Amino acid sequence: MPVKVNAAQLTEKWQRRLKGAIEDMRTGVQGVTEAPGAKAAAKADKWQAAIS
Repeated sequence: MPVKVNAAQLTEKWQRRLKGAIEDMRTGVQGVTEAPGAKAAAKADKWQAAIS
């Protein structure tokens, strides 16, 4: 059963966890070697074929 919290509690929890995850986010961003948009555009034909 989910724990019910009010908006202030949720905001505090969100801020606390984000502060703890900053280094992980930084590492993830620095690990990107190819522009995600360019990578997606390169596969546009494959995607179009899959949904047609």
